[in-house]
Amino acid sequence: MRQDESFAQFGDARPDTNVANVAPAAAVSSGQGPASQPRQPTTLGIEIAWLDAARRALSESNAPVALSILERYDRDFPNGALAPEAAVLRVEAMVKAGNRTGAIQLAERLAGTLPDRYTQKIRALLAQESTGR
Repeated sequence: MRQDESFAQFGDARPDTNVANVAPAAAVSSGQGPASQPRQPTTLGIEIAWLDAARRALSESNAPVALSILERYDRDFPNGALAPEAAVLRVEAMVKAGNRTGAIQLAERLAGTLPDRYTQKIRALLAQESTGR
């Protein structure tokens, strides 16, 4: 399968797509004024759309697509509001892609840089994966 075909299931949420085109309707600002005025997606809404696409890929056992989406997220939002959540998804995707060693190394690099609840999610994910569940 070609890479561009693997993203077909995610609609416009492809790594080579302008992220402004992937925000769901709920992520669009609800500005005042006539309905005919164009509505612009919020940055947070766009971040949510990218992470939702990565979650969808993981739920469909497509870790390589999830990793590609997360790489694009990291490029477009280097200081994103949802960066801790993206880090957890990246560890999960790495494990599911068969790169447990890389996932552990990433988790070690992230230790101390993430809020505790994200660190706990990563620990639980790695512990769960080590038991084969």
